[in-house]
Amino acid sequence: MNNKKANLILTMFIVASLIACVNRTSRNDVSNAIGFEGTWELISRIDKTENDSTVNEPTLGSDPIALLMYDSFGNMSVQIMKRNRTDSIITNNKINSNNSNTYNGYDAYFGTYTIDSSKHEVNHNIKGTIDKKDIGKVLTRKYSISQDTLQLFFSTNNGNLPVTRTLTWIRVKK
Repeated sequence: MNNKKANLILTMFIVASLIACVNRTSRNDVSNAIGFEGTWELISRIDKTENDSTVNEPTLGSDPIALLMYDSFGNMSVQIMKRNRTDSIITNNKINSNNSNTYNGYDAYFGTYTIDSSKHEVNHNIKGTIDKKDIGKVLTRKYSISQDTLQLFFSTNNGNLPVTRTLTWIRVKK
């Protein structure tokens, strides 16, 4: 092979590599850059009204046990369980489409996630969950992330009362 052909093949390889880098999924690039990936443990779940009053949320409580996981491929899962849970609590959140349904003090779903860093929003795209009515929902959460602390907050209803729910998570380390 002469030098001209070798240079052409090398140039084509470099161009193809650059195109592949440019076409990488932006979701993964953004999530890598801001540090979402990993396992997160819930440390607080607080509902506040417009006048900044804290309200107890009865289905999962203000102090549930929970894990949230994001991977580098855009997959996520979350499990939240009311502390001191009993099997007599059956609830759902039909009045609020920006929330998933709970069953007996338990909520869990999995799917994919996308991040809009310009709006500080993460979207959870539900593929599987406790209540099949939630499949296909997109739950939008505002976020704040700093090192090993992640806050997700969103508007929802606590009973018939509009609230802002803030979930504070810490990164689980080995």
